[in-house]
Amino acid sequence: MDINFEESINGIQCYELIKKEQDIKVVYLTAYTDDKIIDKAIKINPLAYLIKPFNNDELKAVLKLISYKLLNNYQEYKNKENIIKIDKDYYYNKQKNILFFK
Repeated sequence: MDINFEESINGIQCYELIKKEQDIKVVYLTAYTDDKIIDKAIKINPLAYLIKPFNNDELKAVLKLISYKLLNNYQEYKNKENIIKIDKDYYYNKQKNILFFK
């Protein structure tokens, strides 16, 4: 998503509105390098912030990294459903049928 829409709202405001309705992730592709704008964007937690002009290799690397992180976060979330806390630092994994210490 670009930050400058040349409309009444910008990309940061637009993403804030979208996030209120749905859990959609965004990557900013923008020419803005101003720290104030970057800080505003960071506060709403985009997946990435790429500065224009970017090249295809940069975009490809960022998208691959995002894909990997999202998949791992999903796997961690899925695995947490199978883990039961037994005591202070002891856990049981129902799926693997193991007791472990963290």
